[in-house]
Amino acid sequence: METGTPSLFQLVISITERCNLSCPNCYGKKEEPKSLSLHDINNLLENTKDMGIIDVSLTGGEPLLHEQITEIISLIGSYGYNVHLATNGTITPPQSLIDKILKDRIKISVQVAVYGHRDIHDAWVGLDGSYDTVLENISLLKNVNIPLSITFVATKENFHYIKSLSDPFNDLPININRHICNDKNLELTKEELREICDFVQENSGIRMFCEPLFNTLLIDKASEKLSGYDIRGGCIAGVASATLDPNKEVYPCPKLRISCGNISETPFLEIWQNSRILNMLRDRKNIKVCSDCLYRNVCGGCRASAYLKTGDYLAQDPQCWLK
Repeated sequence: METGTPSLFQLVISITERCNLSCPNCYGKKEEPKSLSLHDINNLLENTKDMGIIDVSLTGGEPLLHEQITEIISLIGSYGYNVHLATNGTITPPQSLIDKILKDRIKISVQVAVYGHRDIHDAWVGLDGSYDTVLENISLLKNVNIPLSITFVATKENFHYIKSLSDPFNDLPININRHICNDKNLELTKEELREICDFVQENSGIRMFCEPLFNTLLIDKASEKLSGYDIRGGCIAGVASATLDPNKEVYPCPKLRISCGNISETPFLEIWQNSRILNMLRDRKNIKVCSDCLYRNVCGGCRASAYLKTGDYLAQDPQCWLK
């Protein structure tokens, strides 16, 4: 890769828009769902193999509904990448997939979405009994020693449940992810987000996932990491990560739905190198308010939240408690 072009640490592939649930936070389910083919994914991996990828995350929709999920995971594993499978947990992984993972020793972890206790979870996803099915599939994967974690999407309605979340999942890592939305009944206030981050900081086994603001609590003000403008953490959208959807559109991240190009028209590497959007994200001096913030190098705010709230992906994170 050319000198000066940042490495693509994480490639997120939304392999299908098919899903069996109706979660209000979903951005990937469509009435006429499309899916990437195995051929599409093979071409993508071949064309990005020299870009420094370490992790490939599979999302949707529900990726386990893709008809070639076993072949896709096997293909990604053949490149030596870490595979992260984000699932709603209601689809039992096919035995062929489990056998392939174990036989080929594919480096995979499965992230299961949970939204609260039984009643809250079932109401959120729109399917009675889904919580119990999630528990059954978690047990199945644990029994074959496939690494698991819980992803909890925090909203105004359910964030109080975080403090008791470890009860049914006390032997699994738990990742807290804030819900990005424009609904005041669901959107966390900056005070609520800070309360969650404070709780996570004090409890092992729970961590914030894709939460740039959390870093401001971890980094000492005297740290050398805070000097200059070199990005050393925080929001990695367009900086070290990019997302491809089933329409072959490239986005900075799954939640920042602003297209940087389409690989049917422009090679992925060219988009990664030349997209004005991606290059703007790589310089925190471009981010309003963040440019003079002490924590700009390790935070940068959530660009998806800023874009959804204001229409400007370089605006201030509306849930930032520092300004």
